[in-house]
Formats: sequence, C-alpha cells, structure tokens
Amino acid sequence: MKSKYASLFRLLWLAVCLGFVSPTFAQQNYPPSETITYRDLEGTTSTLRAFSGRHVRYALPEGWLDASGTQGLSATEVATLIDRTDAVYGEFKELTGGEPRGDGLMIIAVVPSAGEGAVQGTAVIGVKTCEIAASQLTATKAALAQSTLSDTLLHEVAHTFDLYRNYLSYYPDSSHSWTEFWIPYIQYLLRMGGYGTAPEVTLQEKIYNFTTRWDARASADSWSQCVKAGNGCEGVTANGATAGLLMRYARLHGQQAVGRVFQFYKTYK
Repeated sequence: MKSKYASLFRLLWLAVCLGFVSPTFAQQNYPPSETITYRDLEGTTSTLRAFSGRHVRYALPEGWLDASGTQGLSATEVATLIDRTDAVYGEFKELTGGEPRGDGLMIIAVVPSAGEGAVQGTAVIGVKTCEIAASQLTATKAALAQSTLSDTLLHEVAHTFDLYRNYLSYYPDSSHSWTEFWIPYIQYLLRMGGYGTAPEVTLQEKIYNFTTRWDARASADSWSQCVKAGNGCEGVTANGATAGLLMRYARLHGQQAVGRVFQFYKTYK
C-alpha cells in the first residue's frame, strides 16, 4: 500500500508541476540575467536584460532574445557571445597591458540607434562603454555561426582599448588605424572565424591586402605624404597603411613582441 500511495503522489505532483509551467520556461536556460534601465550615450533610456560574464556585461532588448533562435539569440548563442567577448577582452588586456577606464564589467548595450546617423555602433575611447545598434542582430547571429564576433562588435571593443592613441598617430582619424589592425589580429590570435582553419595563411593574405599598394609606391617620402598627415594617396589610406605595417611587424616578431611594444608605450605614457 505504501508503494501504491507513493506512486499516486508522484503522479499528482507531476500534474501540478505541468499545470504551472510558465510560458517563458524555455528562457530559463539562458544565462542568469537581471532587468536594468539603461541610459544610452544619446540620453535615451530603455529596459534591457543584462547578462554578465567575466569581463563584459551585455544589455540586450527582449527583441534580441528568442529561445528557438529563429527571431533572436538562443540561450546557446547568448552564452557563446559572452564567452567570445570575454576572450577578446582578456586578449586585449594582456597585450595592451591595461584596461579601459571604469569600474566593474565593460557594458555592451544594444540600443535603438547607436550614435548620430543610426550608425552600427559607438564606443567611448578608453572607457568601458560600447553600444551596438539593434539592427545588428542579423550580423551578430551570422558571426556567431561562423565562430567569431561581428566586425562592429570587435571594432567598438577595440576603441575602448585604444589607450595610446595620442602616442601612435596624430591625424584626426588615426583611431581607426587602431581598429583596422585589431579586428583581424584579435581574430587571428583567438583563431576565430576564417582564422580557425589556416590562420597564418589568412593573416598573410590580410597583410598583403593592406600593404600591396603601399609597397608599390617604393618612395622614401611616402610616409609623410600619405600617412603622417592622414591624407592618403594613390589608393593608399593612412589607416590601412598603418594597420598593415603593424600587422607585418606582429607577424614577423610574434605576439610577445607586440606585448612588449605596448609595455613600452605604457611606461612612456
């Protein structure tokens, strides 16, 4: 009799549990989160769900979340997004010898419009703040499917780690030579995306694309004409030339040498 009543009790308990399953039960597999009110760089406030990793904290709108992964990010995609961005942050921290200003985790918020002109993303240089436009959902999912992060995400995180911009170049848009270098190089270091199969070959192809027009000039005064003032010339852009030469140096001398370069800049600064 005891066994009979125990079985009956288990059936009744199961029925009760099934009767009270929440419609959002599927979302319980998402990483732990909390609802926050976020004020973006344009002064607009929105309600977002914040997911925290080791180094970064993503603040995502409900429209970016879909347990099925069809209309938004699945639980697995959110976890992967956090893990990959944590890895990128850790690599930046190690190589540059520092972190952006600000307490706690780096905030990466998805906002309706990231900056003037509905740009894809924006960041505060040297500060733990990034914003990504809500329209970047498709690009974010596509990058995750290719085992990497979107160029927009990498671009904005790189801006936050631009700790030495006033010591590397002086023309107005020089901060984008920094991002042009780091978007491919950080993927190479972490073997993300196209750098997962043949990283050395892929890096060499990227360097060639950056430097082939520069090499073709073969002129001693090209640096002052094309790069130093930020003007560019004959198919050479100042940002591309700077990024290409940095990548060439990194490939020839290795990751540790890159770290020593930034240690020099840290001491010099």
